[in-house]
Amino acid sequence: MGFCSIDGAISTTIVGYTGAGYANLSNSAGAGVEWSVNSATAANRTITFRYTNGGSSATTSGKILLNGVVVQNSSSLFSKTAKGTWTNKSFTLSLKAGVNRIRLEAGASAEFADVDYITVANASAAACQ
Repeated sequence: MGFCSIDGAISTTIVGYTGAGYANLSNSAGAGVEWSVNSATAANRTITFRYTNGGSSATTSGKILLNGVVVQNSSSLFSKTAKGTWTNKSFTLSLKAGVNRIRLEAGASAEFADVDYITVANASAAACQ
């Protein structure tokens, strides 16, 4: 999908990522990573995040924003995995027709899951606006 920005760094320390690296957010509440996607029609779409979460907490607190609006807010957004064990978690979001901005954001000043990539069913990458 169309990667736009990160409050942190693209890292390569943990093996098994795809592409140039994975999103490693700074450990602060509100830090996030953003993507831009295009949906031909307004519809519910499955968004899948590939992540690893080897932090000290059992889960990662965070939220998903769609076009600036919080659509998922959870104290257990991503479950703990062994560091370097990449897994997928899916959510259903209601995308509008055209360009949509998806932001994954940390809910606390603590370790956050490292995100390799997202996929969005029946949507394509879009330029960041």
